[in-house]
Amino acid sequence: MRRLLWLLPPVAVLVVFFGYPLALVLHQSFVGDDGFVGLANWEAVLASAEFRRALVRTALLAVAATAGCLVLGVFLALVIAFAPFPGVRAISRLVDVVLAFPSFLIALAFTFLYGSAGVLNAALASGACLTLLLCMNEFGIVLFVGAKDVITSPMLVYTKAIVTFDYPAACVVAVVNVVFSGALYALHRWVFAKGRAVLLWTRRSRAVAIALFAVLFTVVVVAPLAMIVLASVAGSWNGVLPSNLTGEHLASAVSGDAVASAVVSAQTAVIAALTAVVLGTWLALGPAKAPAGVRRVLDAAAHLPLAVPSVVVGLGLLVAFSRSPLLLNGTRWIVLVAHLVILLPFTFSVVSAAQRRVDPLPAAVAESLGASALHVLWRVRVPVLLPAMSASASLGLALSMGEVGATIMLYPPDWRTLPVSVFALTDRGQVFAASASTVLLLGTTLAGLVALGLVRPRAAER
Repeated sequence: MRRLLWLLPPVAVLVVFFGYPLALVLHQSFVGDDGFVGLANWEAVLASAEFRRALVRTALLAVAATAGCLVLGVFLALVIAFAPFPGVRAISRLVDVVLAFPSFLIALAFTFLYGSAGVLNAALASGACLTLLLCMNEFGIVLFVGAKDVITSPMLVYTKAIVTFDYPAACVVAVVNVVFSGALYALHRWVFAKGRAVLLWTRRSRAVAIALFAVLFTVVVVAPLAMIVLASVAGSWNGVLPSNLTGEHLASAVSGDAVASAVVSAQTAVIAALTAVVLGTWLALGPAKAPAGVRRVLDAAAHLPLAVPSVVVGLGLLVAFSRSPLLLNGTRWIVLVAHLVILLPFTFSVVSAAQRRVDPLPAAVAESLGASALHVLWRVRVPVLLPAMSASASLGLALSMGEVGATIMLYPPDWRTLPVSVFALTDRGQVFAASASTVLLLGTTLAGLVALGLVRPRAAER
């Protein structure tokens, strides 16, 4: 029991800043405008044609996106793994970097690019569940595309809470979204735990596989990035390619409000990522000797924010901390807390996976020689996890730099991140300026990732 007591700080963070706000969202969904508790909000929302359309469109978009991800993702992964060619390592790194890109970048890029201007094994099924979950919770792409008739569940939460200030209805939609997301996440964990992956790879022509890989990689990764760069130097875009190339947009992006927003994004990302790494490592190391049931509960609790849309996280914090005793609404701290909650599952997952692969013998030997628990922790257990901690910091930094769902619901005027500024520009129709600011965001993010990448080899040497 004493070993579990030191887990109280990170668990308390999860309870206070994630569990408590979600509980308030659930409670608020039953409270009417007159203050009485009842089912009136639920009856009104469930009977709404807008809600039913949003739910159906969310499911259809998620299923279609998941099918595309399975077909393209599995094929690209198999080519990289089993049909190596010169430069494949660099390409695989670039594919990893795409994970760090904010979702609205893809939406903005595809607007320029395509707009009017075997047997299913257990690993594949598990990945399909997780992809479906992430697609259902996606918010940034729908927000930035601006398709007025494509209202998904996360978008409806944002509209009800921020546009119409109908918090009870927003809470009802949020609860429904969380129920569906939680069910998908539970299915993902069950399939992943029960199934065994069976590798299926047929021998095909290597040339054909590489050619198909090149086409898909160009369409999915290279073309969107190229469109963003081209749009950032475009004076106009009336044909297939831009015309009247200019550097004015990039010059404006590296001065004034855009730089201020980039600084805010960098500060938010660094603070949230480092805090998430500390808490994630704390949670990963704590239950090492705990009973299996306790480990499973802590693992599920630490991953739970992953199953909740970022707009619901923002809504919960808005409801929970807009009143005494802890008033955070209107301050930068509520944005930092939101980013921390969103990043914590990712940092915990990376460090806990590394922790499970660590040889327990050195720590056991140190304890048998009389070393204190704190000395063993600091000198034996933590050093072997430094590479994983560095990797989780990189992931956290990248995800925080591109976060928009919770931030756009919470940010005060003096703490506006760069993704929010990019949305403001696109909302005003200044897509070229938005592209230039996106290039600045990518440059800042990649600079941070490179800096952390330089630290990682030193951590591995230790």
